[in-house]
Amino acid sequence: MPPPPSTSNLPDVLGMITGGIRATNEVIQYAFAIHPLSITVGQAFEGLVLIQNNCDKPINAKVMLRLPRKDMEGRLMSLVAQKETIEINMNPGETGLLHLPIGALPPTQPNEGTLIGVRVETKVPRGASPVRPSEGGRSASYLSMSPFRLTILRQAGFTAQEENGYLVRLVDILAGQINAPPPNLAHRYETLWSVRELPQEQAKHAQLSEKAEKYAASISHTQTLIPLIKLTEKRFSEAGMPLHPGESIFIAKILAYAMEDGMEAQEVCPVHQAAWFQELIAVIEDDALLKNYEALTERLYMALIRDAVRLGLVMVEKATGESLGSADDHRVYALEVARVLETKVGIDLSHVYLPLLLAGIIVNYDIKTSGENLWGNITQQREAWRGRVRLVGSEFEWISGVLSNLLYEAEQLLIQNGIPKK
Repeated sequence: MPPPPSTSNLPDVLGMITGGIRATNEVIQYAFAIHPLSITVGQAFEGLVLIQNNCDKPINAKVMLRLPRKDMEGRLMSLVAQKETIEINMNPGETGLLHLPIGALPPTQPNEGTLIGVRVETKVPRGASPVRPSEGGRSASYLSMSPFRLTILRQAGFTAQEENGYLVRLVDILAGQINAPPPNLAHRYETLWSVRELPQEQAKHAQLSEKAEKYAASISHTQTLIPLIKLTEKRFSEAGMPLHPGESIFIAKILAYAMEDGMEAQEVCPVHQAAWFQELIAVIEDDALLKNYEALTERLYMALIRDAVRLGLVMVEKATGESLGSADDHRVYALEVARVLETKVGIDLSHVYLPLLLAGIIVNYDIKTSGENLWGNITQQREAWRGRVRLVGSEFEWISGVLSNLLYEAEQLLIQNGIPKK
């Protein structure tokens, strides 16, 4: 049975709401949303600042709001809040939500794309220790908020898009004016999760972890590989990096291996510490989802990406004999790959090949479906790389050399196992 969570492994309530998106400033994690995204003069929209204290000491969080004084055409604007700097006292490990009403008053004129910014700072308490992994950690097994409230917050569109040190969102001021009393601009802060809930959370977590462990033991790549291929094609294409069929297959293979027993087999971490397993705990009571592998892999996909990057880096290191950084470096890079896929900004070929595709080649023979053309995978990948090289030139020489060696070794493994060419 997995060990119970401790105060150094508190639930990542912020990540449950944002889908993992966050900005980090010392011991503070935060994200920003605005609702609604369009109003008329005389109305107010609400800035929502989701804040998580990621240390075991009380902190004072300083929230700074940045409001424009002129629009893009240089016209005066009057966007006002009760305060533009607010200080919040937060308990160890606490997650909370700051509501910041912002009114649009005359002489503000209709305009599109007004940029609103927010920044959160704090002083790091002496002797502070983290209470969650830097990438966020596990989902909460128990929350005092209702499932409906959680869904509403998830739909708010929290972002960690940064500009000049501030998280930013765009809003539109529509034509028209509401002749009504000035909007109420009083800000308020609410605690969404605190360590007071930990005893109930631990008990629930232990129960769900045991159920998730039994389910995880039943998962086979023969069930997940095809859904993962389809999902990989979709996610990378949406992020601006359409894949060749050979590329999709090999990336899906390392994802399927991570979801099976790869994390433990390659000594990356026990399965109960894997990001995908923590996400599984959050849905383990959804029987309909567990029976639908396409829906399940979609729910776990970004966590699987983080795990597969860490797993793949270890495997490529073993295959090449070269160091690709420390375990902490691997975690940071895993977050980067997940981020570019999630935000659809900044993806390049290295996020495809290093290490996901390279590691997928290593498990070509072991992670397969019935009747799969393993030789065809290798042929398709060579075709894909020839096309890539024409575009990238010599920039990826190291990857090109490793790729060539791994494809050759994959062919030799097929020969050794008597797999005929088709």
